[in-house]
Amino acid sequence: MKQDKKKAFLVFGPEGTGTRLFTRILITAGCEGEGGHRQKLDSQAPEADMIVWRRSFPHDNLWPSITDMTNKLRDAGYEVNAFVTSRDWHAIMESRGERHITSGGSKAVYEHLQKSSPYIFRGLKKAKVPFVCISYEAIILQGEAYVKTMLACYKLELLEPMEEITNQNSKYYEA
Repeated sequence: MKQDKKKAFLVFGPEGTGTRLFTRILITAGCEGEGGHRQKLDSQAPEADMIVWRRSFPHDNLWPSITDMTNKLRDAGYEVNAFVTSRDWHAIMESRGERHITSGGSKAVYEHLQKSSPYIFRGLKKAKVPFVCISYEAIILQGEAYVKTMLACYKLELLEPMEEITNQNSKYYEA
């Protein structure tokens, strides 16, 4: 896809909300980036015409500056937009406890959830970054049709089929 201007897409969300999943989706839409926990953009300048930079909050128990991330991209000539992921809070709490990612147990997970969404939205507002909210549950329920609709918000389209996505929430509601 030929771009008039270089484009950068930030994928932000509280831990456990599908930031890695949606980053991989953006990679299938032609963005250069990594779908894992570590990101080359943390230490290297972006080079491609269309990139994705993922960050869950907190990140390694730190709260990175959204303004600093945005300025780095704009200084490199990118138009910056964002996707903000969300997910059912019970499923987040259970998945965080199950994987022991956040130290301090469920109280710390809850405190991070209380802090992360306001932190993200304040940071995007301060940095003047347009955003689209992405629902993990809508991805599960509506699949590719939902993803295509959300990508179209920024004139993106899937260039290859999406990975198979299964409902990872249901295990937290089994009786």
